[in-house]
Amino acid sequence: MDRYDAFISYSHAADGRLAPAVQSGLQRLARKVFQRRALRVFRDETGLSTNPHLWGSIETAIDASDWFVLLASPESARSDWVNREVSTWLERKPLDHLLIVVTDGTLTFTTDGPVDAAATTCLPAALIDAFDSEPRWLDLRWARDDAQLDLRNGRFRAAIADLAAPIHGIPKDDLEGDDVHQQRRARRLAITGVTAVALLAIAATTTAIIATDQRNQAQTQRQRANDEAVRATEQRNQAETQRQRADDEAVRVTEQRNEAETQRQRADDEANRAVSRGLAAQATALAGERADLSLLLAVEAYQRDPSLDSEAGLLAAFEGARQVTDLGTALPLDVADIEVSPDRSSLFVLQYDGQLTRHDVDTFEQVGDPLISGLVDPWSLDLDDDGSRLAIGHGEGATVIDTATGDVLAGPLGSPDEAASGVLNADGTLVSVNGQLSGLVQVIEIDTGAVLGEVEYGGAASAFLADDLLAVQGLGETILTVFSIGPDGLVERQQVPGVPPGGGMALSPDGSLLMIGGLAATAVLLDASTFGLRSQVTTWTLDPSTWVAQACELVGRNLTRAEWDTYVGGECTVTCDQWPAGT
Repeated sequence: MDRYDAFISYSHAADGRLAPAVQSGLQRLARKVFQRRALRVFRDETGLSTNPHLWGSIETAIDASDWFVLLASPESARSDWVNREVSTWLERKPLDHLLIVVTDGTLTFTTDGPVDAAATTCLPAALIDAFDSEPRWLDLRWARDDAQLDLRNGRFRAAIADLAAPIHGIPKDDLEGDDVHQQRRARRLAITGVTAVALLAIAATTTAIIATDQRNQAQTQRQRANDEAVRATEQRNQAETQRQRADDEAVRVTEQRNEAETQRQRADDEANRAVSRGLAAQATALAGERADLSLLLAVEAYQRDPSLDSEAGLLAAFEGARQVTDLGTALPLDVADIEVSPDRSSLFVLQYDGQLTRHDVDTFEQVGDPLISGLVDPWSLDLDDDGSRLAIGHGEGATVIDTATGDVLAGPLGSPDEAASGVLNADGTLVSVNGQLSGLVQVIEIDTGAVLGEVEYGGAASAFLADDLLAVQGLGETILTVFSIGPDGLVERQQVPGVPPGGGMALSPDGSLLMIGGLAATAVLLDASTFGLRSQVTTWTLDPSTWVAQACELVGRNLTRAEWDTYVGGECTVTCDQWPAGT
């Protein structure tokens, strides 16, 4: 850290001209011949560069200074900066190393020593009660009207000597004597320097004459060398011409070889495409009979040539395999949303016809009768952590049921006759009901029906980060808002910008990760406590108009989503994406 002998505190408005003169005088008085400055003095306009942490830099300079010089004036007494600098010095440094220079106003002390606060106009508030007795101070009020403020002014020089003596730690007389000695020494050195320069000039002239003669001789020799270089260049050019002819011949040979290679590659590509078309045709022919062989042939055809023919063979093979293995055909085609139980034994399927059914996760076969029927405009599902309660969002609000019995525990909740989604907290005691038309988000206690808080937000998706924290994102918005739940209802706590437009939101089973995705064909993983980005995928492969269902499940490291594709005959597909490694 830089060290300073003194720190100057002043009002720019009052002493903007005097402060630089005081600094210069302290630095020049008694300066040795080869010394840059006699004292190292900090003043804000010379000691600070452009710095966003201005006060921190000033504090550092104060800590690094041995003496504090206050240019006292009514303006500095009113200055917040000067008061702050003086207070900092008194907190950290000795009072007897604070020197007062009065540049305007009055400084009066009582008969018993302390400052006369009523009559004093130039001291900051921090110094009024600091002195038990009158200290030695310097009167520079005359200097404001003096045109010459440098050491050539005898009165100003004497004042600077008074101020510099305690900082140097020597008496004023010794300081001024040392300054005179240094000036005389500087004059002697100047005379010696002039003499040396004259001698050097004579020596330089003599040397120049000798150098001129040597230069002429060198020029003659250089001309001879240039002539020899010209002859060598001509010979080199002849050799380069011969080499260029050889290179041109080599290029022609290479072009002929490349043309032959291109023709061979074309023949190989055509043969490969022919084989691919044959394999794709065989895969299509065998799709209904030999699903395994059909898939192998289709994959080989696509690897050889990823063309429309090989893609058609792949699609035919996949369709044949689906028909042979009956993969996924047990699921309904009109799926509105899905939820997987925490123990991975059951799959809850909400259909657009208003039914909620339970399915086996291995076979997709329906288990038992529908848990509930007759729902209007079914919308979304959400399970609590142990899978005992399920929230259903539909056109009349949100309904919570017991998953074991299908009994309705609460609902419909929310605004009457309004489409809504419902999200449960971890233990299933609270539900967040998000109205799709009114934009009203309500947190309701399930067992009592009490509304703990509500906010108009246009909520499309929400998730409980904890029992007292709710994350909400408006439809199509790119800002995630976190609300705290307390006696005052829902209170905005934090906004997280830059997330994808909301379509779905879910919390990982351990509560550490928050997934957001949907409308922008993008999904992101955020740290649920800091909301920092952990990972991002853009793997929505269907047409941009494809609807991405609001249910998004985090299963270990996998993201499961339901997509309703209007371009494939109204089929619903369930997709599992692997997040990138390390997330």
